[in-house]
Amino acid sequence: ESVDVTLANIRTVSGYYKDYDNSEQKIKQNEGLGLDPNGYKAVYVQYHIAVDSEENKANIAPILTTYKLYYTGTEFVDGLLQTAGTGVDPVLYKQFIVVAVENSDFIIKVPLRDDMDPEGLTQKVKDLTEAEYKSVQSLFVHRLEAVSEGISEEKNDAIAKEQKALVSANTELNKSIKAVIKEMTEEQTQYARDLADGKTTEEELKELIASKDKEEEEKAKGSGMSPVSVLAFALAGALVGMLFIVFVLCEIYILSGKLHTTRELSKNAGLFIAGTVDIPAKDRQRGIDSRIRNFFRDNKRQFDIDHQIDIVASSVSLLCKRNEIDSILLTSSMYGMIDEDVMGRLVSAVSSQGIDISYVDNIVFNKDALHECSKNGNILLVEQIGRSALSEVENEILAANGYGIRIVGAIVFE
Repeated sequence: ESVDVTLANIRTVSGYYKDYDNSEQKIKQNEGLGLDPNGYKAVYVQYHIAVDSEENKANIAPILTTYKLYYTGTEFVDGLLQTAGTGVDPVLYKQFIVVAVENSDFIIKVPLRDDMDPEGLTQKVKDLTEAEYKSVQSLFVHRLEAVSEGISEEKNDAIAKEQKALVSANTELNKSIKAVIKEMTEEQTQYARDLADGKTTEEELKELIASKDKEEEEKAKGSGMSPVSVLAFALAGALVGMLFIVFVLCEIYILSGKLHTTRELSKNAGLFIAGTVDIPAKDRQRGIDSRIRNFFRDNKRQFDIDHQIDIVASSVSLLCKRNEIDSILLTSSMYGMIDEDVMGRLVSAVSSQGIDISYVDNIVFNKDALHECSKNGNILLVEQIGRSALSEVENEILAANGYGIRIVGAIVFE
């Protein structure tokens, strides 16, 4: 029992260390970006969409949608950072980019770091927009007129809340770590650190602790004393801290901008859920998000992966027949990151039921995929709990609606 209690405390502290390190890494990444979400400067350029005929006025909405999707995509951000910033994380930087649309006008606001040249950054925005204009012009005839440009003061409340929650979580994690290790030896504390860093395993520690306990027992026999373990009291001392951590980490999870449950697609986005697939554990997101996500998952009967795919395939087949569809495309904001074997088996299972189906790239970031989906007219979104970003899913829906592509439903990987 002594070995089990000691190992349990080491495991607890190791988990704290991992969570603390993950949060600390995110905090440092945010700080390293050099942008304070509570107040930062941005360069902006305002444009006006002009068309020559009443007939072409109907194209203004999809034209605005196309530009907005371009500005929130990786191509634009990568183009900016090639010359405007060195060593800047494009994923974090993209969160600060704002595109506002009003009538036939739109304004693009790009965050300005202290090491960036305002004029150079503004010119880069205009150059990239001009290049995109030529591409959009091939789809929709229009004129793009620059109205104004300058520097504005901006703030991002969502990112500010997330950063504050991260700091609060680490403060409580640090308190809990101190509460537990107070009753542990320096050696045991180092074991917890090594376990968190992957330098050892629980099995190795169990053998090591058992060996040391045996040595202590032999010494105790010689003195007539018996060892008493006090480490079990540490868990009670850390209980309050643990409860607070769960609360704070849940807040981080909710503010993370990721897809948490299928209900976010069915209720909030109004999509029909054609089915869910519980993917193999190796493809799930790990760390804080995956632990907290277990609180949000429904209790379900568990089936093997082949049975799940057959169920989803039957659902998709019935859905297509009900909508008189014999051909449909799968697309995802997570294209290239979802298990290819599972996707291949899913496509094969649906095809065997007489439906022409294939899996194509993201319609937001790949123009060929966009044209292919526009030509087909019917798509199913494939998203993954804990990994798909809500903003990217919203961009998919926005693009589909803008180009008249019908989203028949969604398949969710859990």
